Order: sequence, then C-alpha cells, then structure tokens
Amino acid sequence: MRQNPAPVRLYGCEPYNYPKYARFDHARSATIADGLILETPHPAVQRAIADAGVTIALTAEADIRTAMADLFAAQGLVVEPSSAITLAVAAARAGELDEPVCVVLTGENIARDDHRRLIAAAPEA
Repeated sequence: MRQNPAPVRLYGCEPYNYPKYARFDHARSATIADGLILETPHPAVQRAIADAGVTIALTAEADIRTAMADLFAAQGLVVEPSSAITLAVAAARAGELDEPVCVVLTGENIARDDHRRLIAAAPEA
C-alpha cells in the first residue's frame, strides 16, 4: 500500500456498543457485530493504528442493520453484521470520502434466520 502512487486512506470502524481501539467514554454493551468483540486490544494493532493515523468510527447498531438490509435488497448479499459495519461507515461519511471508495465485505458467517431477524429490525430509510 505505501508504495502505491495513488493516495490511499484507511478508515477503521467499530460498533458503538463495543469499541476497542477508538476512544470512548461509555460502557460497553452487547453488539450484533459480535465478530468484532475483543476484550483486550492488541498493542501492536494499537501502535499501527496510531502510526498510520487511522480514523476509527463508532457505528450504531441501527446503521449496521440498515447496511445489512441495503446489501440484501440491492445486491442479494447476505453479509454478517461485523462486515456490514464497513458499508454503514461509508454510507454515513459518503460526503467526506474521496473516491474511489473500497468497502471490504466478508463471508456469510450468519444463519439465514438470524440475518432475516436483524434486517427486519432495520429502521426505514
């Protein structure tokens, strides 16, 4: 990445309910993005984030649900909450991000019934 002549900017994202690397001043609670739960942050990752100046956004559960629902409605993709969080951040910061924007989506590590339940609870756009 560092040798690429095109400027690349990385953004991190974590569930508001359970941040690890972002600064926060609230109590942690359960999150639908359970793949991002980590009790103790890794020091090497903390250093890499700080050294690279990576901004980490805290994302609401409702925004994660909306991203999941949008991905399913528009693309037919069943994406787990821990991955859909990236689209939630990109959507929330669409006016701030320089194009092109790349959002990494991973696996279908969610049961179909759980996916249906979570997107059914997504707020109306």
